[in-house]
Parts: sequence; structure tokens; C-alpha cells
Amino acid sequence: MPEHQTEEVRIPVASRRLPGTLTVPSGGHGQAPGVVLLHGFTSDRNESPITGTDDALFSCAARALVAQGFAALRFDFSGHGASEGVAFEAIDLDLLIEDALAALRFLSLQPGIASDHLFLLGQSMGGLVAACAAHHDPRVASAALWNAPSNPLLAMWRNMGSKVIAQALATGVTEFPWGDKGRFRLRDRFFESLIETSVLDELAKYHGDLFVVCGSHDELVAPQPQIADAFIHVHKGEHDLLVLDADHTLNTTLGERTQMDIAISRTVAWFRASRSI
Repeated sequence: MPEHQTEEVRIPVASRRLPGTLTVPSGGHGQAPGVVLLHGFTSDRNESPITGTDDALFSCAARALVAQGFAALRFDFSGHGASEGVAFEAIDLDLLIEDALAALRFLSLQPGIASDHLFLLGQSMGGLVAACAAHHDPRVASAALWNAPSNPLLAMWRNMGSKVIAQALATGVTEFPWGDKGRFRLRDRFFESLIETSVLDELAKYHGDLFVVCGSHDELVAPQPQIADAFIHVHKGEHDLLVLDADHTLNTTLGERTQMDIAISRTVAWFRASRSI
């Protein structure tokens, strides 16, 4: 008998439809606590591919969670992957937070899910969204932030350059390259939403458990661990920080799994300890 069951789902959010993958334990007894996985900027529900394999960061995380009795829902944010209803250039932080909260609601309504025990796991931009969304749903027992920016506008400035951001704010739209993924367009509203939202103030409103993971060689969200420490500093609940010998993708783009496996196993253990909340 398979250890888990996987179903492709569509999450309704206003006029949008977000494709997702729901993985649940097979043959278990009782209800499974649910984890929503939030991917990074320009990525998709499976997150960073592991070079040299057919696997990816979030597909590995989902399997590990399900093996320990959790249900895992990973989905494509608006404007990303195979999502429908909003173009990438029209996204903003408020929209992504709305997506995350809709995914939590969707997961809580699925059969066999313990709706009073929900969890968030976000990588990079997904960690930023998790930090902002967690306090909006009191059922979120714990949130895990992997390589998340505590100051997203600064992170964008470091990786795009000031001219790209200035052009968007001055003309309403800008175009920029992003690694080896090609060129993208964003409207001024994306950057305005980053200016208007204090991620650390939002996280300070969340009193559930918090687990922060960062790579000491992260080249996109830097410097580390100082940025990760900022989350710990403002959080008023139980928390812990894990610093890994890793880059922004937890070394998955290098084809190396060790640091990824540590992040996953420590996060799963943290969530298991939070289940009694």
C-alpha cells in the first residue's frame, strides 16, 4: 500500500484559480494536521529543482511531512506556475498573502484534516508571505521561514538594482532579468506593497511557534544570519534559528541534498513539537 495519496487540486481565490498538489498520509487513523507550503519569487509549487535529479525542494519536503503524519498542500501563487486569473506583472504582496490564507482555508476544509492544527512553511518570498499571513489565522500553530527576507524591498534592490525599481515607480511598469529564468515585468503596485508593509511588524502580531532557517552563503537574501535574527528578535512566542552551510536554494541547484535534508528534518521535528498547541 502506498504511504501517501496525492491529488491535484484547484484553490479558488476570488476570480483566480490556483493549481495545487495535496499529499496526505494513507491508511492513517484520526485527522492529519495540515501544512501549506509557500514557494519563492518566480518559482512554482515544487520549488528549487535538485540539479541532476527529477526531484525538487518542496516535493521532498511534502514527502517528509506526510511520512510523519502531516498533510501537505503546495500550490502555485497567483502569476506563477500554472495559476490562472492574474499575470505575473500584476502581483503584489497583498495578493500573495490572500493566496496563502485561501490555501489555509482550502486545506482546513478537506476531509481528514485537523483544521485546528495548521502550519505554514515558506521559502524565500514564500517565507515573507508566511511571516505576514500567520497572524491572520489563529489556527496556525507554527510557521517555518526558510531564507525569507525581513526587508523585501532591500532584497529586491540588491538583486534588481535601484534603476529597475525607480522605473516601475516612475512609469508604472519595469522589466528585469532574474537569474537564468529569463526576463520578467512588474508593475509599480508590487514595489508599493513592499514599501507599505512592515514584515517584522506583521510577524510581531503572530504568537504561535516560529522556526527560522537561513543559509550562511545566501547570495539573494543577505547578510545572513543577521536577516534571520531580525525575525527572531521581534517574535514573542517560542522560536528557534537554524543556520546552515548553504546558499539560497539550500544547495539544491548544486545537486547537493545534505543541507536541504537537515532543513526539512528539523522543520518537521519542530512542527511535531508544536502539535500539542
